[in-house]
Amino acid sequence: VAVLDMKRVLRAVEPSASLVFALLNELASRDKQLVLVVGPGHSRFLRIVEEQNAAAGGPARMVTFSELDRALEWCENRVIARSGTRTPDAVSLAEHELCRGLDVRALRRLEEILEPKSFAPGEIILRQGDSADEIYLLTRGNVSVSVSAGTGPPKRLATLSAGMTFGELAIVDRAPRSADVHADTAVECRVLSAGSFDRLGETDAHIKIALLENILRSAYQMVARLNQEATTLAS
Repeated sequence: VAVLDMKRVLRAVEPSASLVFALLNELASRDKQLVLVVGPGHSRFLRIVEEQNAAAGGPARMVTFSELDRALEWCENRVIARSGTRTPDAVSLAEHELCRGLDVRALRRLEEILEPKSFAPGEIILRQGDSADEIYLLTRGNVSVSVSAGTGPPKRLATLSAGMTFGELAIVDRAPRSADVHADTAVECRVLSAGSFDRLGETDAHIKIALLENILRSAYQMVARLNQEATTLAS
């Protein structure tokens, strides 16, 4: 897949459409896909490319997005699908990454203080700048984590699936939320409040220690992944 971001192109005339069609056709002949990121001013340009593709018998598939972030997410989903990797639609509390190492009794105790919450597709779960007073254990569905980038559209940082956690780092130091989280699908969570988290240190210290160890492990894995990405981009 090749992604061509044209959002900063103010004007695309007919010769440029012919060049893009030639590239689209050439990549298609090599079993590769060209993805175009276009703005509202590119409608005539796209129409010319589509007309040229139709006149040639439609050999190439047109894939367009209005935002680079969505184009990259589409590419990521293709890579995941081709690798055969499948994320679970739902997990139990015992299967959740934050509950690793907890025995049956500890899980039962934790379940007593967790509050179930559900969110509809597109619903905002957390907002950047909000107070950090809850940890979210995602048990069903997918969410996206994004940050506002000035006057432009939000920048997606990650997509999380069932079995993952969000909001856990901010609750450790109680700093304001650093990102927005919204539901991509129907979402179900088990929520641990800051007060309940604090009280675990007095009533069930071993559970709090296990949760903190799992939070630390998750943070380490995230830093390792970011280091790997930075190394790849620098090479």
